[in-house]
Amino acid sequence: MGAIVDYFRRKALLKWASPVRTELLPFSSIASVALLMDVEDPSFAEARDSILAWFRSVGIKPDVHYFDFRKLEKNELLTTSIQNTVLKKELNWYGMPNPVRSVDIKADLFICLVDNDLFATRFFSASCRCRFKIGRRSWENSPFDLVVSTGSDATTLQVFNKMKEYMAAISPAADSEKTEDNA
Repeated sequence: MGAIVDYFRRKALLKWASPVRTELLPFSSIASVALLMDVEDPSFAEARDSILAWFRSVGIKPDVHYFDFRKLEKNELLTTSIQNTVLKKELNWYGMPNPVRSVDIKADLFICLVDNDLFATRFFSASCRCRFKIGRRSWENSPFDLVVSTGSDATTLQVFNKMKEYMAAISPAADSEKTEDNA
């Protein structure tokens, strides 16, 4: 069954891969960002609030999408918006989320803060229509222009802060003031 699953995954990636050419962008040309976060991450809530506040403080419009693969009890509620959340039960038989969730994402920057290499993560990252993509992990045919690897014990917020450092490093000198942390 592994070969069959791999075959369908490769076909899906070819069919739904973003036609947008990606590149390293200077920080001054970024007006919108799409983030992918994992609700199961222990530091999720704190990281989300801090990251959203930072993007708003520098004038970038954030759009957050979530993976929530937890098994919820009957009386347990989602902590995120259902419109921006991919649930485990929404994945098809070979692990692909609904393509409409990702191909409609059009932003200057895509940041994947999910620390796994599940097919859902790879598919979502490859199919969103963003001009610059940053991720936490690399894999074969990775769609990311920049991969920020940290230790396995690094929190999502620590990884994001490292990503901010790299974005500041690739920006022209005039942009460096915009990337400084105002908190």
